[in-house]
Amino acid sequence: MIGKKISFRHFFSQARNWRRLSQLGFLGLFLFLFLTTRNTGDNQLGYPVKFFLHLDPLHALTQMLSGNALPAIFFLALGVALFTAVMGRFFCGWVCPFGTLNHIVSKLQPLFAHKQKKTPDWDFVKYYILIFVLAGALFSLPLAGFLDPISLLIRSFTITFYPLFDFAGKEFFHALSETPIISPLSEPIYQSLRDKIFLIKDIYYMQAFFIGVLFLAILALNIWVKRFWCRYLCPLGALIGLLSKYSWFGKRHVSSCSGCMACSRDCDVNALPDSNETWKRSECLYLFQCTSACSTKELSFGFRKAEAGTPSVNMGRKRTLSALGVALLSLPLLKITPVARWKLLNPALIRPPGAKPEADFLSLCIKCGECMKVCPTGGLQPTLFEAGLSGMWTPFLVPRLGYCEYSCTLCAQVCPTQAIAPLNLKKKQKTKIGIAIIDRDTCLPHAHKIGCIVCEEVCPTAPKAIELDLVTVKGSSNSYSGGNLKLPKVNLERCIGCGICETSCPLVSKPAIFVQSFGESRSRKNSLS
Repeated sequence: MIGKKISFRHFFSQARNWRRLSQLGFLGLFLFLFLTTRNTGDNQLGYPVKFFLHLDPLHALTQMLSGNALPAIFFLALGVALFTAVMGRFFCGWVCPFGTLNHIVSKLQPLFAHKQKKTPDWDFVKYYILIFVLAGALFSLPLAGFLDPISLLIRSFTITFYPLFDFAGKEFFHALSETPIISPLSEPIYQSLRDKIFLIKDIYYMQAFFIGVLFLAILALNIWVKRFWCRYLCPLGALIGLLSKYSWFGKRHVSSCSGCMACSRDCDVNALPDSNETWKRSECLYLFQCTSACSTKELSFGFRKAEAGTPSVNMGRKRTLSALGVALLSLPLLKITPVARWKLLNPALIRPPGAKPEADFLSLCIKCGECMKVCPTGGLQPTLFEAGLSGMWTPFLVPRLGYCEYSCTLCAQVCPTQAIAPLNLKKKQKTKIGIAIIDRDTCLPHAHKIGCIVCEEVCPTAPKAIELDLVTVKGSSNSYSGGNLKLPKVNLERCIGCGICETSCPLVSKPAIFVQSFGESRSRKNSLS
């Protein structure tokens, strides 16, 4: 009995170190999958970073409530939910990579605040956010992707920090290459990083600054309150907290407590482990900081005689009903206002090949940004208001920045919810995402009788969707005077709207040929047939 007690106590004295190893391990796995989920010039990917999204119970639940069929892989989220029901919020404290980043930044707090301050009791806020997100799912409004920690992390890294890292890294090695003494050593390192980490093409995203500042602001809040995001804002943490309400694993009764409250002072989430009656089971992340801080070394966790504590934050019936009422009254406004129908007013909203019809696409897309990350041309960009408020940060093609590569299906391969349905290459090459339109008032051959057939040359379809009409030019002062001139025109049946013609048009500031979304295969209303 004594031997068992010593070994049990020894386990909890080391649990903090095991937790650190777990956090670093899962953060390392996330970064590895993130960096390997990139365009390498091939049309195949390994298992992408969407693995973490498949572990996410919040996305699984919102997909169920919105009436969308779940891929079989989403049952990984069910496994996380069942584990949480038994063991508590281990996912938040031991697995979540965004939680780990918040935890790391929280450790910088002593550098900015020398005195311990009382933290605000705002634990209930994340539960209100969860209510709003789940109510949105009932109206097929995709709100989970905005604040889900995994989506937020992947989106921020994709849009802001990976391009920044890529640019800074390449510039650094370029500077080293200018130094004759260092370049023989730096060049092999650069070649290795170029093949395994760096982007094969410099890609920049609209809203990169805004999304990056938002992400850094969230991390900076940890300087004020440790793990601010996890405690007050995270809807996934709120859902996992509810699932852990009656978990079997918990804090054991401590009869020899000295009342020093060292455990509560060392707790990052204010779960109050010093009190057997008020311990917040649903807020505890099982970081085991309290067991290390306990002066009597008697505080421990286990399955038998676990303290019930306070099972969850006390929102109160009135608060809960009020939050639900506000959500149910305000969310339908996003469905009935013209903003929700912005697609009909903005023909420049071009979705990637395989995208579901707009209503289904918006309810499925979780705004993770993975499709944008693997796009080889950088043409996929995050929307702002082009798709309405609820469609913010969903992907759309901006041909001026990059076209849809004819032999690429990577965006569908990485989509975790099949908002972009998987297509084989042959079917993808027949899928219309829009139609190219020639502006004859600015097109060089049409408007100025200057020879230019760039759009026809780059058109990838076979036979080509850009055709040339041979005409005779007379009375012109240009080099084609009295000769023949080729005038481009678009074959509407062949054009798939890939946008390479717009990308390649020599009139860079305002291309004379541009793509609009009408004619797209996914919409009967927007189809030409």
